[in-house]
Amino acid sequence: MGVDAYGSILPAPVALPEALDRGAEFLADAAERALRMVLLGTRLAA
Repeated sequence: MGVDAYGSILPAPVALPEALDRGAEFLADAAERALRMVLLGTRLAA
């Protein structure tokens, strides 16, 4: 098992102060996107 993919938690390039201020929001959105990819993968494998 290894790393098959990676992605940024940022939706687009943003300034550092904005990234720091909105870090929790960006992380939650990235986690949701990652889980959606996992679910998609399990549906494709079935």
